[in-house]
Amino acid sequence: MTGKRDESAAGFSLVETMVALFIITTTLLISLYATAGYFKSSRSGLSKVRGVQLASEQMERLKAVPWFSLGFYTSDGPRSCATDGITQCSSETAVSVLGATRPAGAVAPLPQLPPTYRGNITYTVRSYLTWATAATSGGGVKHLVVAVSWTVDGQVSSAVLDALQSPTGSDVGASGAVGAGLNPSATPTPVATVTP
Repeated sequence: MTGKRDESAAGFSLVETMVALFIITTTLLISLYATAGYFKSSRSGLSKVRGVQLASEQMERLKAVPWFSLGFYTSDGPRSCATDGITQCSSETAVSVLGATRPAGAVAPLPQLPPTYRGNITYTVRSYLTWATAATSGGGVKHLVVAVSWTVDGQVSSAVLDALQSPTGSDVGASGAVGAGLNPSATPTPVATVTP
C-alpha cells in the first residue's frame, strides 16, 4: 500500500465530522438556553401567584376580625405605611393602638407574620391599618393594607392588596351609635398591585 485513500471506502472525513459536531452542539446549547429562560419565567410567574395568594389570605383574616379589634398593640411594633413606602396608605393616620401589651387570646391581627416559605421562596407578609375616613363616635372607615414581598433570582418583588372596612351590624352596640350614617355595603372589592 502506498498510503492512497481507497475511493471505494465510504465515510466522513475529519473536517466533516467536526462541522457536524459543531452544528449539533450549537443547536443543543441554544435549546438549553431557551429552556432555562422558560423555567426562570415560569418560576417568577408562580412566585407572583403565590405572593398574591398570601396577600389575599391575610386580607381575609383581617376582614374576619371584628371592627373594634382591628388595630395593633404597642408590643406588636406596628409598622408605618410611609416608612415602608406603601403608597396606598402613606398619607393616612394609623389606627390607634389597642393597648400597651397584647393579652393572651387577643383577636387583633399581627402587623407582621413570621416568614412564610413556599417553593423555596421566603415571603414576608405585613399588615397596615389606617383611617380612610376619620374616626368618630359613629365609627369610621378603616383602610386595610397587606403587603407581601419576596426575592427570586436576586429581584425583589411585591404584591399589595387593600380594602376598606366599616362597622357592620354585628359591630353596633345596643345604643346603635356605632356605625350610624355608614353604609357597610359600600365596602369596595380588594385591589391587588403586583410589582416586578
